[in-house]
Amino acid sequence: MPRQGLRTVLLFGPAAVWLAIAGGLAVAAAFDPVPAVRDEGGVSPETCARCHQREHTTWHASYHRTMTQPAGPTAATLVRTKSPAGPADRVLAPFAGERFDALGFRATMSKSAAGVPHVRIEAIDGDGRPTGRVLVDDDVALFVGSHRYQQLVVARPAAVGTVGVRLPVAFDPDLGRWLHLNAAFLEPDGAFGNEADYLRHATAYNDNCLFCHNTAPAPGRVTDAGFRSSAEGLGITCEACHGGARAHVEAMADPLRRVAATVSRAAADGGLFVPDAATGRRGSDVCGRCHGQRIAADIGHVLRHGDGFVPGEVLADVSRPIFRDSSLAGRPDVDFRGRFWSDGTPRLSAYEYQGLLTSPCAADPSFGCATCHTMHGDDPDDQLRPGVRDGAVCTSCHGTLVDETPNHALHRDAEATCLDCHMPRVTYGLFRTMRTHRVVPPVTDAGPDDGGPARPPACLSCHVSADVEALARWGDPSVHATEGSVADACPSGVPYVVCLAIGGDPIERAVAVDLIAAADRPDVTAALADVLDDPYPALRSMAMRGLRRLALRRQDRVLAAALAAFEPMAEASARATTVEAVRRRLGPSPLVGRPEARGRLAEARRRTDIWIGE
Repeated sequence: MPRQGLRTVLLFGPAAVWLAIAGGLAVAAAFDPVPAVRDEGGVSPETCARCHQREHTTWHASYHRTMTQPAGPTAATLVRTKSPAGPADRVLAPFAGERFDALGFRATMSKSAAGVPHVRIEAIDGDGRPTGRVLVDDDVALFVGSHRYQQLVVARPAAVGTVGVRLPVAFDPDLGRWLHLNAAFLEPDGAFGNEADYLRHATAYNDNCLFCHNTAPAPGRVTDAGFRSSAEGLGITCEACHGGARAHVEAMADPLRRVAATVSRAAADGGLFVPDAATGRRGSDVCGRCHGQRIAADIGHVLRHGDGFVPGEVLADVSRPIFRDSSLAGRPDVDFRGRFWSDGTPRLSAYEYQGLLTSPCAADPSFGCATCHTMHGDDPDDQLRPGVRDGAVCTSCHGTLVDETPNHALHRDAEATCLDCHMPRVTYGLFRTMRTHRVVPPVTDAGPDDGGPARPPACLSCHVSADVEALARWGDPSVHATEGSVADACPSGVPYVVCLAIGGDPIERAVAVDLIAAADRPDVTAALADVLDDPYPALRSMAMRGLRRLALRRQDRVLAAALAAFEPMAEASARATTVEAVRRRLGPSPLVGRPEARGRLAEARRRTDIWIGE
């Protein structure tokens, strides 16, 4: 599928501390604020750790740190850095001769004589024998990511500099095995032996992944001849959020200024930015640089020098976020509507910033990413502040609702949280659905239109057995049975989420799969066996993952064994045995004996070409 849009502390000791407390304001007043020096970066996190040990410890445990890790000596030729990168310490795959076959090609992972991870990709015939056609035979230069999966980048010489190529295979720590990226993006199967299909997600690194996986990246494009890419540091380091720290470090070499800094931030910051709750929208701009797909004001400048954004400045000065009605100058063929539900709520990950901006809560200038998230807490997974999951953060503003919960939500406290109703899981990315970052009413006020389907009702988060009639009674226009729609094809009495899993567009199907898997209800669970035969490998993968979680919860060894060998990218004939075994284990689908309904749902299913910009 063609890509749309952009290829876009020391202190003196106790005596000094007491002195600072007694006369701190006077000491602080003796120091003017450190002047902010724009772009003076290149300070390593280890330097920051000398004074900020706790912050360094939490950063070191985060997945931001390992957004990019060097895999071998070619990393230095691919991205020049001011802040030296240490050796990779979060490598997920063994690189011990593993083989992974997909679409008529075999990837073999090993290590070179020097111990550097190495990948060889070659064509194979229908019997699994190599044909002699080799696509890749390179040492790995960079590891990208370490959370949901770990991607690989190799370095290739160009006329000028070095060009990185993100390979189409990655390692999945959840499954403990390799995967093909065609099964991570929402698109149909490729053809066996088709090189273009196999390499569909072999992407240039320098003008793509470089941006959001490194600190202050500059692609360094040299006409069409190549790249001389650079960054302040590999991965997301301290300066990615706080800005260049050199002036701050130099100023804080003065012991008296360090004492003054305990009283006055102005005496210490040196232009450093702290994206916390006090900085509101400007703090969120720091996050939005990567967690919000954008259109550059000057793409030529970005490809040469980077976007020029500095934490604390206004992100809109260098780019504009993509919304449902956004357009690209001179590109009338680019339509962003498929990335959003019909009410404007983002459907994809990497649009969290847009969700924030379009939330009614954003009317309060103090509301921002830091309202719910902290980069230096104890939760490296979602990096949530305490009180987010149970709604305490919500009621800190909406305090009057605490005593009105039964009337406001029509549920008791234990039945539904603020997040269940107002931030439902209707966003797809990285093999799962996530909570929307747009605070929304539980039921959308916008029905489906020609640009895309309506947001599924939050009620489905719990009421997975509800049929179309029940949802309509609850006032949800998204299930109005317009001719040819999923609701129109869904028989009375059949849970709507089952029909959505079979007849929705790719993201609707993804939302439905995760809802069914989480509910673990006999009247809907069997539908996941049908999704194991979905025409999109990413949906087959989601169904397999959901069933694995279900087998673990149930301690169902038979179901787990049936799924153990399932490969979403395998040919249909190779998947058939597993699919039938799962069907036998789960029992009949809610649509069994309803061939007409199945046919109508298949007709309702529509393909939406979506590029998830990761």
